[in-house]
Amino acid sequence: MTAPLAPPPELLALLQTRASFVLALHKGPDGDAMGSGLALYHALRAQGKQAQLVAPTEVAHHYSWMPGAPVLRQAIEGHPEVALFLDCDGPERVGSLQAQLESAPVVAQIDHHKGEPFGDLSYVDSGAAATALLVLRILKALNWPVTADIATCLFTGLATDTGFFRFENTNQEALLAAAEMVSLGVVPAKVAERVSEARPASRLRLLGRALNALQTDAEGRIVWTVLRPADYEITGCAVGDTEGIIDTLKQVEGQRVCVVLKAPEDELHWQASLRSPVVDVAEVARQFGGGGHARAAGFDAEGTLDSVLSRLTAALTSALSEL
Repeated sequence: MTAPLAPPPELLALLQTRASFVLALHKGPDGDAMGSGLALYHALRAQGKQAQLVAPTEVAHHYSWMPGAPVLRQAIEGHPEVALFLDCDGPERVGSLQAQLESAPVVAQIDHHKGEPFGDLSYVDSGAAATALLVLRILKALNWPVTADIATCLFTGLATDTGFFRFENTNQEALLAAAEMVSLGVVPAKVAERVSEARPASRLRLLGRALNALQTDAEGRIVWTVLRPADYEITGCAVGDTEGIIDTLKQVEGQRVCVVLKAPEDELHWQASLRSPVVDVAEVARQFGGGGHARAAGFDAEGTLDSVLSRLTAALTSALSEL
């Protein structure tokens, strides 16, 4: 196993010497964003430092059980010394909070995506299975204790970004870290139940509407579906409730790329999620101003459904033809 990339000494010194931090997560924070953010939040507070956790949108219901999840806010209080972006492959991922965060005296980044590093300090390792692993490396380098709550947060981030250890990014470091978190009291079955098994009926109704709208293109190699404002209104769901729908699409026989296009508010503002076992969907997403992982990426786009879908299918068809 290649040795994991160690945290930069400058980042460790920053965490040790500064007194106030704002930890920023991307909109629609997923398990890894919440897990890495909450873990570092708990660790900083345990060291007697001021810390706040922010994201431009609220946390989805299936992550609201995580230790400390209620501290997440959609506004920044005061003027923290350090703005730390977690699980963000670009500063624009924090939406309306970007300008205020970038005005902090020090801007730092901890991430495992492929995007260009930004800020005054960056700790980016695209070979890591989850940002939660980078936070674990930091805590160990600082000799800060990993409590049961921190372990639960880290395990949740790691488990969700590896598809509960089914995705190809599941490596030796990920499994060893998971075993360590279990030794600290984490019960994997309980995490799995809370994240992906115990779901309100409204989420299943939303899944049903997504499956009913399923389409294929490029001889069945591209599978896509659309969720419109009416789908959210009728089911009573929020955009965070769509997590996991795209994984269901991956079950379609013969698919090479899966797409979910979401318009939670109006049909001129779309959020796209992409998955593929063979195409570098992060490269495709970057053509639309987005990013992510080679096998899981996303972007936001404005325009009609036909215009967005036409451009996206053209880009995906071109990527498939190059394989």
